[in-house]
Amino acid sequence: MRRSDRNFTKIPDGKLGIIALEGCKELGKTIDNYIIQWRSETYKDFKDSVACDGYLRDTYLLDASCPRFGSGEAKGIIRESVRDMDLYIIVDVLNYSVTYSLSGRVNHMSPDDHYADLKRIISASAGKAKSVNVIMPFLYESRQHKRSTRESLDCAVMLQELISLGVDNILTFDAHDPRVQNAIPISGFDNIQPTYQFVKSFPVLSKGFEIETEMSIHAADKNMQVDNVIIEYRDRPEGSVSKLNTYSDGFKVLRTIARLYRTYKPMSFFGIIAFILAALGVGFLIPVLVVYAKTGMVPNFPTLFACCFTILAATQAFFSGLILQTIGQKNRQDFEMELQAIEERKKRLDKE
Repeated sequence: MRRSDRNFTKIPDGKLGIIALEGCKELGKTIDNYIIQWRSETYKDFKDSVACDGYLRDTYLLDASCPRFGSGEAKGIIRESVRDMDLYIIVDVLNYSVTYSLSGRVNHMSPDDHYADLKRIISASAGKAKSVNVIMPFLYESRQHKRSTRESLDCAVMLQELISLGVDNILTFDAHDPRVQNAIPISGFDNIQPTYQFVKSFPVLSKGFEIETEMSIHAADKNMQVDNVIIEYRDRPEGSVSKLNTYSDGFKVLRTIARLYRTYKPMSFFGIIAFILAALGVGFLIPVLVVYAKTGMVPNFPTLFACCFTILAATQAFFSGLILQTIGQKNRQDFEMELQAIEERKKRLDKE
């Protein structure tokens, strides 16, 4: 369903508050900007309701942090009131780029550190929020979701611990094993499946080994989740022959990369062509102009005509890239709306 066609008949239960932990600041800003624009467009539906006081604000991000003591221990601080808010806390447990100093040494935050900060912020809300929701793109300890021997069930323990701290709903993307939600059967757990969206939105235009290249570029361009799956590699049995041809298949992959680069980055592709053509045209035109300036004659008309047509082709290539770049931007906007429609269809299928 298109966003403009939605019928908003119910006001939010509580005021919206978003806390983006370290490692999610940029994501938090992106979400905040989207909600600000969205609510400004739909505010007319609720502007006469007293219950919607605070529905439209300059920002929904709350000032919160987890400063550390000299010992390396930390505390969670929320510097704004969260009373009666629908509080959403965003945490990326796999962001290893976040660092902190301990005893003069720089340490990178581990998943355990991010999870500890999440619990600190939940504790700092002190039960004042109307609801507490955790957005965790990668589910913490999801790789340890089952027990084979005398092992800890870290993911199940984590879910139960968050619920005991007062979390109402947990949102994650493509959990390693969705059945882990059985650890909290009567609590909110939303596992968003981008795999379904990828399959339904991926246009297969290649064949053979080129499909892998097209899938990778499509996923990267659309900012979809890409995960590494560890598999067992074995040597080829003796006497068997590989179907892979190093040169022919390699050429096909390179040709596919060039074709996809033209499709996904038209301005760069045609800009390079325009630059090369313009450089050639101007380079050969300069000697002709120098002779004309000295003698008033053009001894090489074929060179002059070739240079003019080359510069004209460069101009056409530049504007072709500019037009295709604009079309591509519109296609990306339409793709986002298509993903929403796909998600709505999936929900209807799940209900059926």
